[in-house]
Amino acid sequence: MKSAIKEFDSIMEKKIEKGSAVLVIADIMADKAKFALDVICERLKRGDSVVYFLNNKTPEFVKENIKDWKKFRSSVFIVDAFSYSVGKKSGERFSVKEKTVNVVPHIKMSYEVLFKAMERPEKGNVIVVLDSLDYWIGHWKELKGFIQKSKKKTGKNMVCFHLLADMNFKKSDVERYSKQFDYVIRLKAPSGRSRERIVFERVSK
Repeated sequence: MKSAIKEFDSIMEKKIEKGSAVLVIADIMADKAKFALDVICERLKRGDSVVYFLNNKTPEFVKENIKDWKKFRSSVFIVDAFSYSVGKKSGERFSVKEKTVNVVPHIKMSYEVLFKAMERPEKGNVIVVLDSLDYWIGHWKELKGFIQKSKKKTGKNMVCFHLLADMNFKKSDVERYSKQFDYVIRLKAPSGRSRERIVFERVSK
């Protein structure tokens, strides 16, 4: 599955295999959400479907940042795991009615709702985006279980991107967590005065 990002496709040897789980570890100053949106906008143009899980922003963020939203809205399945936490009523078909501060039950309910959404696309390739795993850091046991369960639900026609901001994690924790993925990509912000692009570093496969 090619994206619209030349540097990314080059690092990934022109493709990511279907059925893969991809961890994207982003520097604090790197925009991981924009990276995900660039990928899914390209895939939508190619006829794919998208399942987008949100626990740190409203669904409007996705709708406002997908070009030609009205054209593609029937191909995008948003899992709203944010609105309930800030006291808003979700207008999405898939929503998590548990506050993010209650981390363990929130994770449990999140994957139950997410898996229902992942069953909805009926044909073609599917891009699944989980933004963001940041809120769950520190709960490594629950997070590991979430990843293991999500991998079992990732069909042969899917690629699942897990977005994580690098908050100076312990190296041992990240390494243990990363081993569960088919690919690990580090998303680096430009250094110095360079603002032209984000640099990708392929960590493993």
